[in-house]
Order: sequence, then structure tokens, then C-alpha cells
Amino acid sequence: MIRLSKHLIASLFATTIAIAAAQDRPIEAVPQSADDATTIGEIRRGEAYGNVPREERERRQYGRLIEMVEPSGKGDPQRLPVYINLFKREMVGDSNIFATDIEANWDEAKKTLTLDGYVNYQENKDAFAKLIKNLGFENVIDNITVLPSETLGDLKFAFVTEPHTFIYGKPSPSGQRERLTDGLLGDPVFLLSVEDDGYFLCASREGYIGHIAGKDIHRVDAGQFHDYQAGKKAILKKDFVKDDIKIFAGSRLKYVKDRDTESIVEYPDGLQVAIPRQDLTMLSGEPNPVALAAIENSKLKLGTKYVWGGATSDGVDCSGLVQSGYKPEGINLGRDAYMQAYAGTLVATRWYREGMRPGDLLYFMGRTGKINHTAIYMGNGEFIQASGTVKISSLDPKSDKYDANHARGFIFAKRVVE
Repeated sequence: MIRLSKHLIASLFATTIAIAAAQDRPIEAVPQSADDATTIGEIRRGEAYGNVPREERERRQYGRLIEMVEPSGKGDPQRLPVYINLFKREMVGDSNIFATDIEANWDEAKKTLTLDGYVNYQENKDAFAKLIKNLGFENVIDNITVLPSETLGDLKFAFVTEPHTFIYGKPSPSGQRERLTDGLLGDPVFLLSVEDDGYFLCASREGYIGHIAGKDIHRVDAGQFHDYQAGKKAILKKDFVKDDIKIFAGSRLKYVKDRDTESIVEYPDGLQVAIPRQDLTMLSGEPNPVALAAIENSKLKLGTKYVWGGATSDGVDCSGLVQSGYKPEGINLGRDAYMQAYAGTLVATRWYREGMRPGDLLYFMGRTGKINHTAIYMGNGEFIQASGTVKISSLDPKSDKYDANHARGFIFAKRVVE
């Protein structure tokens, strides 16, 4: 068996061609929507558009990708680790926010390739299948799982119940392993699969992918996950220590009520603690005025034509619309969608959308498995986006503004202001 385990990738979304690499932009030359009109000779991420059909652009992308490691274009079973590594580096993006672990087993006698492991999204699985096909492998048994794993049942969510717990690059506590991030008491966790030694593969509050100890979390279903996070919350401004209780600064807990000079807060598993009110910052649970202002700023561009690289009322692209919506409110976001995706708190995923509220940023995935579109959520399933023109669309199939293409491509939402 040939196996490559999950590893950290140093660069951000490396590209497959020299021009795109120079621009530091990801390979995703196919617009999410056919409405994103192009002009003849227009260049996007180093790829000529105009009248080039989507299928032809995709064929060229895979061809250029394969040329990086196989100039002949023909796959070699002995080089399967190279192809897996190429896929993870060039087509998945940053493994810090996309879970990918693929195994390849070549049976020389039967001339059969068996694929096992997991990926975050169906698009990632489909993209790898296309890469393998373009390399010339015909007899393929694809057992790759799309996360979250069905073995989790309804308990696909959790909260940290210890004062803090590290999320690691590997599940096993034996041997060396990298600490990826620190989870604080009350932090939400999106579970992806059950791992060895009592660990879970998960996405942290920031969206970081790693392994967390099951003993340090309280597992819940979607309804419980939503209920604990809904309503007023309290964030500790400094460490709280009393008797055998310790809560670190930055921990976010559910607010229950005030009592004299204290506020009662609740752990995810139900324990209640009284903390001096002066040591807490309260969050109302309602959309932040800054987020609402960003929506209004973006609505000023309704009807504006889509222009690749644009950020003004003369023409704007998707990430330019999001950027220009938040910029007047003092929030500076990255220029491209994949850059913006690093900011904020993970609040919703493809399989859990109940956590979204107005002002959250939505992210979408293209056919080759990378983030290629972003928008601002407005509430009630609606979002404002630049696609063809700046317009208001919906994730709700019952709405007359329903955008089936983007509803299908939605992968997660982040909150940049509380």
C-alpha cells in the first residue's frame, strides 16, 4: 500500500502555472456561474477566457497539472505518492482548513487501483478522480469517504469542556506531533470523523483541521449545538480562578442571568458559574451593527456589472464586493476569496447552516475543488453577491431568487465581526 498522511502545506493555494504562481492566486479558472461574463482575450488567474468552453478550460488545467510531474502525460503506478501530493498541493489548497488523507493501492496482477481515505467535500473527491483518469488509470475502485463520517451519527458537533485543549496534527499521544491550535472552554467544534486513541478529526472555531481528545469535549446534535450558541454570550476579559474552577481569558460561555455584581454563565455540559460582571464582555447574540452596515454598503452596488478584479461601482468581482462592503466599517479583508476565508470564526458548514446570521461571509467551491466565490449573507437564506451583476440571491429552493449553482457549491460561512 502506498500512503501519504496529512501534512501541513507551507504555501497558500499554490498554482499550476507560472503566471498564476506569480500572482499568488489559486488554480480555479472556471467561474462558479455562467453569468460571470468575460470578454474575448480576458485573463483570469493566468488563463485565457473569452469563448473558451468550460470543458476545454478544465482539460487544459488538468493537462498543465499533470505536466508538472509527468511530461509524457502517462501515469506510473510507482509514482502514485507523487500524484497524491500534487493533488493535495495544487487542487485542495491549504490542508489547515481542508481535510485530505488519501491512500492508493495498486494491484499489478489485476491492473487495478484502489483508493481509500477521506476528503472534506465531494468536489475534492471528483477532482482527484478526474486527475487519476487523466493520468490514464482506468480500473479504479474509489472508496474515498466524503466527510463528515456517517459513523458520527447525529452527534457531529461538540464544545470544549476543559479550560483549554490542544488540537493536534496527529491523533496519537505517543511520539512527536504538532500542536495546531488551542481550544478554549465553550469553543464550538465541528466533528469530521472518529479517530484512534479516543480522538476526533475536527474543524476548530477558526476552521482549523486537526485532532482533538474526546475526553475534552461534550458531543451534541445540531439542535443542541445551535441552542447553546444562540442568545446572549459572555467572554472573559481575564482569567477566572476560584476553588477548582479555572476559565481562561477569551473563553466564551452562555449567559444565564445577573446576580448582584456577578453574572451567571453556563458550561456546555450544564455547569453554572458566577463571575464578576466587570470581568466579562457581553455579546447580545444579534447581528453586529458593523455587519449590517457592510450589507448596506454592498447593496449600494446592486446592478453593478461583474468585472474580474474590480472593486468599484464601475465593475466589481465577488471578493471585491465583500471587501468594499466591510472596508468603510474599518474591517480590511484579503483581496481574493481564498484569502478572506482565513478570517473570522467558523459558524456554518455545508451540513449545518443554522448558525448563519446577517453579515457572515459565505464561501463556495468550484468543480476543481477550491474556493472560487464569496458573498455576504443577508438572513432568511438570502445573500448578496457579484455574479454577472451584483444581485441578491437565495439558498432556499422555494425562493424565486434561488441560485441552485451556488447553493450546491456552498461549503462554509465565517463571521468576521461578533
